[in-house]
Amino acid sequence: MSQAIPDIKPDECVPVHMDTCLTLDVKRYILTELGYPNVEVELCDEQMENAIRDTGRVPNLVLSGHVHDYQRIEQTIAPGGPTPFIVCGNGGYHNLHQVHSSPGDKAADTGALLKYAAVEWGFMTLSIDEKQISGTTVEIDRAGHPPKNGDSFSYPAKPIRLANPKSVPTL
Repeated sequence: MSQAIPDIKPDECVPVHMDTCLTLDVKRYILTELGYPNVEVELCDEQMENAIRDTGRVPNLVLSGHVHDYQRIEQTIAPGGPTPFIVCGNGGYHNLHQVHSSPGDKAADTGALLKYAAVEWGFMTLSIDEKQISGTTVEIDRAGHPPKNGDSFSYPAKPIRLANPKSVPTL
């Protein structure tokens, strides 16, 4: 069961728990973190769809980990631009997971587009202000070469509301 995300004052942070998923509304934009994606992805997808239907709000960014690689995926949920889904699980576990798609590949069932993928150790830095959410990644290869810049992205941070909350696509 999802919880309605209240309209809040600009300086408040309100966590909203959805069983295994956590949504945080920060200065009127929404960041969502999903749980263990291999096991709970269908549950979290369903909970996120329900939360969007219940509130009419669309996350500005969806973060996930556990899968040991880095992926940035975009899916259109609301008019005006894609919602980024980022898997950042490449923080050092010895057994990195292969990505079975290539950047530019689009999922036939959801229309989700893989924008960037890396099977390298690394980390991501997010910068969030009232206008945008931007991020960069640093990648470190197994051979011990100097770290290199990886992905970089920027998305609007303005609140995203659906005119018809019942129109949320399958995630």
